Amino acid sequence: MASSNLRVDRIVCAVTLSPSSRRVVAWAASLARRYDAEVRLFHSMPIWSERAAAERGADSEQVLKKLFTLGQGLRGRPRISAAVTEGDAAAEILRHARMVHSDVVAIGMHARDGSVSPLIAQIAINAPCPVLVVDDTSSLSGILNHIVVAINFRPASLLAANYAFAFAAAVNARVTAVHVLPERWEGPRRADANIDETRELVQRHFRQLLHNAVSDMSGSHGNWSGVVTSGRPCAELVRVAAARDADLIVMGVDAEHKSQNTFGETTSCMMQFARRTVLLVPERLLREQQVAPRDRSIRPQ
Repeated sequence: MASSNLRVDRIVCAVTLSPSSRRVVAWAASLARRYDAEVRLFHSMPIWSERAAAERGADSEQVLKKLFTLGQGLRGRPRISAAVTEGDAAAEILRHARMVHSDVVAIGMHARDGSVSPLIAQIAINAPCPVLVVDDTSSLSGILNHIVVAINFRPASLLAANYAFAFAAAVNARVTAVHVLPERWEGPRRADANIDETRELVQRHFRQLLHNAVSDMSGSHGNWSGVVTSGRPCAELVRVAAARDADLIVMGVDAEHKSQNTFGETTSCMMQFARRTVLLVPERLLREQQVAPRDRSIRPQ
């Protein structure tokens, strides 16, 4: 499954009007610039049923002006549009993303109190496209020089790797594919003088598996390397991302957590400790591709 054919026509940028909003818009614009895509600035206001229609309309106009102000002065002058609605933020972002056939949803990682926003899991698990979660400490430029992608060989992680290489090809970024063996891997349990050699053989086997999997999707993008390590997945991914000075971490979101509206342990941990912008790729996209693929979509071919 080669990753060279990638189209991004529209990015829905979910704006909370918090101080971090400008950073999220800058990242969306940076990605849009590479694909001549439209940035759709979107904000959902709380429902106030007691307000008069005129007051609600005035509030919407004010928010629209703020959204377009955020879109001013962006590098490359991407196409900007904006929309304002009322309702539950997560539900409205998902609804709007589907309605405008969004290829990426961009959103800030943290709530106003500094914690990871609960919107992230609600949106990423159910999104019709990948979700770019922008960390507050990331560069305002949105430049991608190095991408780390986590691969556990499940379908979601392989799809995530496909997206990682597609984005890397567009910006000529380096990719590091990482597989983490369990901390308590199934190696020899008795005292064995050859245990280090056995561990090396296991890691060598998984390095070959990783190479085979990634080679199929990297296409002509040769600027990549594979890392196989062991330990707690979150800790190892954070370590590798820091050591490689990664600008973006790409992860798959497994469908098994869909009913809980929460992430698995590794993704939750990454959101909290990585201090990197993260691209989350829902496994549900695989099923949607099988049922109703779209020619214009971001889906790597």
